[in-house]
Amino acid sequence: MAARVYHPMRVVTQKTGLTPDLLRAWERRYHVVRPRRSAGGQRLYSDDDIVRLGQLHRAVLAGRTIGQVARLDREALARLVEADSSGSTPATDVPDEDTTALDLAREACLSAIALIDAPALERALRQAAHRFSIPVLLDHLVAPLLREIGERWEAGALLPIHEHAASVEIHRLLTWIVQSTPARADAPLIAVATPAGQQMELGALMVAASAAAEGWRVAWFGPNLPASDILRGVESLQPVAVAISLVHQTRDPELHRELERIARGVAGKATLLVGGRAAPPHALLLERLGAIVLPDLASLRNWLRTVSSRAESA
Repeated sequence: MAARVYHPMRVVTQKTGLTPDLLRAWERRYHVVRPRRSAGGQRLYSDDDIVRLGQLHRAVLAGRTIGQVARLDREALARLVEADSSGSTPATDVPDEDTTALDLAREACLSAIALIDAPALERALRQAAHRFSIPVLLDHLVAPLLREIGERWEAGALLPIHEHAASVEIHRLLTWIVQSTPARADAPLIAVATPAGQQMELGALMVAASAAAEGWRVAWFGPNLPASDILRGVESLQPVAVAISLVHQTRDPELHRELERIARGVAGKATLLVGGRAAPPHALLLERLGAIVLPDLASLRNWLRTVSSRAESA
């Protein structure tokens, strides 16, 4: 018989989409798999482990909490994932003919930013918004553009004035998408905010734009809100979901406490969705309190579509 093959964590994260922090948290809290250890102490995962972790991740992205699915056996988990995935839409792909157009749009935006030419940047963004679908626009133009602006700023190729000017125009674009995308009066409602200390709001606005494009009504609470204000808004509007964006990496323990207040206050009233590059360090706390940590906008869209389809079929 052939020897059983085991894989290091980097292979698991590539195949499942889980972050290392979230994978470790699931193992510690829920014992979702029991990896072997190499002689040097490195975690090693079997093919069956990878399949199970991928199914658990898909179940969570479909709206389950890890606590609900962690103890399911292989057959039950597979049935659940299959049921959740029926009718779901895959992440956005870009048609070949649009790839060049996206590259040109990105270069036009970067050129306008370098010249601090706000009207040119606004034109380039609006032209792209009229040409591409909102998911393609966000995934393949706005998100890469924000990453490149950040990288150039860190490298000293852009000054704060460049970054500020770009942020203003991207903010206008995202706000325009949210405000100009109609939703039915009976469509589900999502509230979007960033917690206290999180001043950067473009990630949250991308969430709001994604939700609007999926036909959801959007309540934009804004950035840098204390938990008490967010919970007051939830109590008043009674949304189906509350989305929190975490972008700024910080070791301030107050953020951890604020997230716990939000998660406990939202529990039983709405589903708490959390994303952004600063979310993984808080994943264990959030998952334990019933929140769903989403790695990207495609995962958010899949969750929104799953919930919408369930509501329509109810």
